[in-house]
This record gives sequence, C-alpha cells and structure tokens, in this order.
Amino acid sequence: MPDLFEFVGIRPGFEKEREERGRAQAKRKRSPSPPSPPSPRESWFEMNHPMGWWNQSRGF
Repeated sequence: MPDLFEFVGIRPGFEKEREERGRAQAKRKRSPSPPSPPSPRESWFEMNHPMGWWNQSRGF
C-alpha cells in the first residue's frame, strides 16, 4: 500500500447515476434489438478497391 494518497475530489450523485445506468441497461436487455439491415450484395470494397470483382477481369 502506498504511504501517500492523493485526494482527487468527491463525485456527487454517483449512486443515483449508477442506479439510472442499471435501469437503462435492464431496459435494453428486455426490449428486443431492431433487426439488422440486410447486407448489400456488393460491398464498398468490391465496388471501389482495385482488388474488387470489377477489376479482376482487366488482367492486371
């Protein structure tokens, strides 16, 4: 244990904030998450990157 401790302050309302965070987290767990959007058939990589499908036929 260190010989010297440095006081950095008091955090008012800490217990109230922790309770609110706990309630919000419990609410998120109860509610179903929205469905994720379908994946695009062609990603940004495929459409723009030099190694994408569109550039494979060029023979580089």
